[in-house]
Amino acid sequence: MEKFVKVEAYSLLEFCTKIEPLIRKGYGFDVDSNENCPQSFGSYMAATLVDQTEKKRPGRPPSAPKSQGDGDADAAE
Repeated sequence: MEKFVKVEAYSLLEFCTKIEPLIRKGYGFDVDSNENCPQSFGSYMAATLVDQTEKKRPGRPPSAPKSQGDGDADAAE
């Protein structure tokens, strides 16, 4: 997979249709750099999507297991 993909379009629908499959493949917007940040000039839209699969994403902490005796018995009925 390439490290980045440049997307250009002249309508919002075309832009979204080109971006959606790339996001599903693991690409994402790079808003930390000026050269890759999504931009629009009139009806022209451009963005460079960067491969996000190599970046470490923060994981969710495991949730604590629910104990059986903490809830109100009447509330479950």
